[in-house]
Amino acid sequence: MILEYVKKYERRSILSAAIMIFIGILLMVKPETMLSSIMTILGVCLLIDGAYSVILYIAMEKDQKLYSNALVEGMVEIIAALVVLINAHLIAAILVGIAAVWIIIKSIIKIQFSISIKSVDEKSWGKENGLEREEKRILISDRVYTAAGAAKMGCCLQLLPKNIVVGIGCRKGTDKEMIRQAVTAHLHSLCLSEEAIAGVASIDLKQEEEGILAFCREKQIPFMTYSAKQLQIQMGSFTASDFVEKVTGVDNVCERSVVASGAALLSGKRAENGVTTAVGEYQRSIVF
Repeated sequence: MILEYVKKYERRSILSAAIMIFIGILLMVKPETMLSSIMTILGVCLLIDGAYSVILYIAMEKDQKLYSNALVEGMVEIIAALVVLINAHLIAAILVGIAAVWIIIKSIIKIQFSISIKSVDEKSWGKENGLEREEKRILISDRVYTAAGAAKMGCCLQLLPKNIVVGIGCRKGTDKEMIRQAVTAHLHSLCLSEEAIAGVASIDLKQEEEGILAFCREKQIPFMTYSAKQLQIQMGSFTASDFVEKVTGVDNVCERSVVASGAALLSGKRAENGVTTAVGEYQRSIVF
């Protein structure tokens, strides 16, 4: 890619260098003809601006003159204008000579560079300049990868989308640590990152369950609850429990609450230390 750009630059560089050399030679041969009129215009502009500054100073109030440099600036501009107008040809010749030398030197350097890159191929360019291309990819996934695994796929950066919903059911009074252990174990079994959790879902009977609330506060994620009726109407194949239905009015809490949140059920009910969890995934797309 770099070599292609350099090759395209080659022709443009040679053309611009040739034009600049021509202009430089022309300025050296007839400097007075080229810039005498420009110097005259510059002198007139300086004279007008200087006169305006002096007039502006004279028109100022007495107290304003103490803080104004208009008179000094105006006088300096008038003197500079007179010098330019009187010695326009001499000043123009000096300036043009300096500019012409600079342009020619700069153009020669450009031509030398353009000729040098003709012999450069794509492989040698990268190796000689330390720019050998190495493709790197961005991995966008809620899965857990080791550094070695990501490197093997050529990835230098992993972006974790917040697209995982965890459905939770538990006994009353279950503490935060037990909730965390159950969620972590379920996610790790699926090689999912805890950082990808977008929210927790459950039945509205658990909306004041301190263990779940504390877990959500720690993760800074929302806790979504649904009524037994809302859970009951969810479509799908769920792990039914007569005991859960007797207590809550619906045969399954964790799986149905995941589906109620709008996520697709990824992993069904799993029990650990009296806490049941289910995992769902939002179907999201990323547009660059």
